[in-house]
Amino acid sequence: MVPMLKDCTRAQAIMSTNAVAFLLLTKFRKGTTLDVLAEALDQLRQELDWADRDLGFTGESVDVINHAVDLLGPGLIKRERHSEGAMITPVTMLPNVIELSYYSNALLSQYVIDAVLVTSIYSIFFEGLNGSLPSTNETVSIGQDKLVEYSLELFDILQFEFIFSKPCQYLDSLVMEAIENLKVKEILLEPEENTLNDEEQWSKRFAKHLEHEFDHSDDDDEPYFRVPHYQVDTSSKSMSYLALSELVDSCIIIMFQVDTSSKSMSYLALSELVDSCIIVMFQVDTSSKSMSYLALSELVDSCIIVMFQVDTSSKSMSHLALSELVDSGIIVMFQVDTSSKSMSHLEFLHTLLRSLLDVYVVSALVITRLVDRELPERDLVMEVLAEMKTQLDDGDMLYGESLCVDPIKNALKLFERWEILGCRSEDRIKLYHLKEAFDSETEVALVLDKLNRFKFPLNK
Repeated sequence: MVPMLKDCTRAQAIMSTNAVAFLLLTKFRKGTTLDVLAEALDQLRQELDWADRDLGFTGESVDVINHAVDLLGPGLIKRERHSEGAMITPVTMLPNVIELSYYSNALLSQYVIDAVLVTSIYSIFFEGLNGSLPSTNETVSIGQDKLVEYSLELFDILQFEFIFSKPCQYLDSLVMEAIENLKVKEILLEPEENTLNDEEQWSKRFAKHLEHEFDHSDDDDEPYFRVPHYQVDTSSKSMSYLALSELVDSCIIIMFQVDTSSKSMSYLALSELVDSCIIVMFQVDTSSKSMSYLALSELVDSCIIVMFQVDTSSKSMSHLALSELVDSGIIVMFQVDTSSKSMSHLEFLHTLLRSLLDVYVVSALVITRLVDRELPERDLVMEVLAEMKTQLDDGDMLYGESLCVDPIKNALKLFERWEILGCRSEDRIKLYHLKEAFDSETEVALVLDKLNRFKFPLNK
């Protein structure tokens, strides 16, 4: 059943109303000109074509937009005349914006994996940059393991909102595909090639050279490498040598080569004196570690090298350990492109999940009030809606489409799955309460902290 639903979602044709509503709510929430919106629709159509998604419309983008605006009506989209041209603005007041978001959500499944990844990147920004975004062209690196960890955590949070994968697929493989997608778009940059050692760089160049030679071969029937032919010497001396070689290879005869240099011969003479106890010898540890220490000691004693005390605090040592892991390739680091164009695309993907995450955060806030209490589902949902309206009025929430009952119920279902909330029925009414392990302000606050990690401040 799940694979069928996943395929049905992918097979759903995108209509003009879906595309226009999606662009207006995600990229042009404050309105834009018809020409700019048409350029954005051209780009969106190209991306959907690359993703092999069906479109339920054809024609010039300007005509498509005008047709979609007429279908949606003035209750959802305003069209005004300005000196710059026709202005298209979405109606973001309640309850109109909720209806508009239903049209927009048809495209959300196309970008949800990338949106999860980018939201995780923002969460890492939040932790590493003291709650702020990186400056334009600032060098920022993030670890692949941490990015995958946060993404999987966000998949778990949104498990009742989207069908991310088929049962036969692994979510971590989807994360890696999304990472590759962002690398293709040059939003995530791999470490520079100069981090490879000489042998790795030579091997890489040689492999490319071979690939080039094979691709440009003039005769496909002619093998690239010719096998040389040799004549075998069958004289008695040669054959006896071959027989001896076989005995050596099979370890029947063990052969040693004697070094007859003057240094080696003098060592043999010295060995005789030691055996006769005329000279007493001590064994020196000649391991590379020991010899490098001896060499270092000589340089220190002669003041050629000055020694410093190493900071062995946990913070310092963890940084050294991280550097070694990165250098050895155990930990993979990516550099985030913080150019204005890249950050604009990141902001677009980040906003896609924000209205849903706001619902989950506010729901977690409200269940902190269930300590030593029990509430019917209807009352609990109404309390969440009331809190969201308050935050919307105060400017702590930006999206009115968050005020939906369905994601609130999904959030409660998630808290049940996490065994935070308990639920019982009485006279066909569902009653919610905190389970014993979380029935305290301290414990239930941990849930709120976990969700707040992904609520990075938006540009208002």
